[in-house]
Amino acid sequence: MLRWIAASLLACTAISAAAYTAAWKLPGKNFVPDPLHSEQGLIRQLDSPPGESKFFQPGDELWDITRSLKVQPGEEGVDLFQDKAREELPWQGEWAVWNARSGMVVARGAWNDLFLAETALGFRDLPHNVRVTLELESGAADQKGVVTRSLSLASLNDTAAEIRIDGFHAKLEPVAYMSDRVIDLRLSCAWPAAHQDSEWRVDTVSFFHDGERQRIARHGTGNAAWTLFSTAASELIDGTTLREARLLEGPEGPVMWLDPQFGGFTVKRLPGGLVAGLAPMPSSLMNSFTSSIGDAEDLRSLPDVEAPETLAEWVHGHLIDFREPLRQHGVSLNYPGAFAGYHLLSQYLYIVASPPEMDICEQLTAIIGPCLPARIWTETNAEAGAWGIACMSGEKAMIERTGNEREALRFAIEPVAGGDGQIFDIHLVAFDIVSGTSSRGKAASRILVQWNVPQPIATYRDAGGKELPIIVTVRAP
Repeated sequence: MLRWIAASLLACTAISAAAYTAAWKLPGKNFVPDPLHSEQGLIRQLDSPPGESKFFQPGDELWDITRSLKVQPGEEGVDLFQDKAREELPWQGEWAVWNARSGMVVARGAWNDLFLAETALGFRDLPHNVRVTLELESGAADQKGVVTRSLSLASLNDTAAEIRIDGFHAKLEPVAYMSDRVIDLRLSCAWPAAHQDSEWRVDTVSFFHDGERQRIARHGTGNAAWTLFSTAASELIDGTTLREARLLEGPEGPVMWLDPQFGGFTVKRLPGGLVAGLAPMPSSLMNSFTSSIGDAEDLRSLPDVEAPETLAEWVHGHLIDFREPLRQHGVSLNYPGAFAGYHLLSQYLYIVASPPEMDICEQLTAIIGPCLPARIWTETNAEAGAWGIACMSGEKAMIERTGNEREALRFAIEPVAGGDGQIFDIHLVAFDIVSGTSSRGKAASRILVQWNVPQPIATYRDAGGKELPIIVTVRAP
């Protein structure tokens, strides 16, 4: 199904010969040349900014590094696995300046030039940490909660970290994938419960788009309810998040230059009934997709095409004509206004099609595109305790209240997504049926459920004829 969501600024920025200005925070780097350095002649100090930009302030110490930036043939994304050495070529943008005050490189050029500058600067290879923030809110799920506790903890990527303070205990194991802007997180945390000598504990594994705040777990109803949220973000060694370290100059000043979420599909309606789609697609996968077409060996063998006016909000200039590859996979695009083009440097596929054919395109990009593991939120109805927890497919997750036998509560699951992403095999390992703050019974089962469809797993009728349904639903966190 198409997801009608707003396009990101990145998607809305053109890639024509028009010039744009971007800036990258580069902590630990200094482009001021050493007098004895062999590249001294390539970098010179400026008396004034090379152009108007809100990245500059009066009195800035500016160094022109334009001539020092080198790019390699193939950095457009099609020769990444060649072993042979490639000659470095001068960067072709308008200018690139090191601002010593802000610790940023500011560059201006065509859209392609900005991508090449980012690669030449090694921005994606900068050392970084991962910071995880936990927030515990109290209050009913349908109301705005009150944050009662919060903490954040940073650690080196792929390194465990732990903190204990005022009864709040958290163990984290984050793994950040810079190229995909995705963070996997194994989380175990605990905090004091209202009952004496007992505590709540949550154990789970989930993934985050970099900087995303996600609901992790919840339990209870009314004022006794709580919800645990977590945010995971990569940050540079000076504490700047990656989202804040990569900026574009917009009409009102600098704004974050964000990548579309990897594996996502952005769609917007167009006048006349067609829809426009944008998908981030790695060129290595697109090459294999292209090789099935006649004599085409890779993306470079396809012709260029001018982006249509219907995509003017997103893209301008020349793209690789991707209509024929899609036609070979059942998308006709044989009506007025239909279009498909691929941009090598940003590695985005742009499509204009009818809604039914856009559905096919979305399915194709999901097949050949980068696959992220299913992230699942499993919850019960309020009558069964209003349990809820997020985890990845195939992982075990648990909410537990420790204490004596009367106080102990537990909700443990292991959901497994089916191949179509619509049917899930749910292992309810242990399940306390909660009324108020106490357990009135337990259940355990293994059932198949549909995505976002409440599934009754049990029904109980007491001596007075009052019925208690026990319902499980899986949906997005």
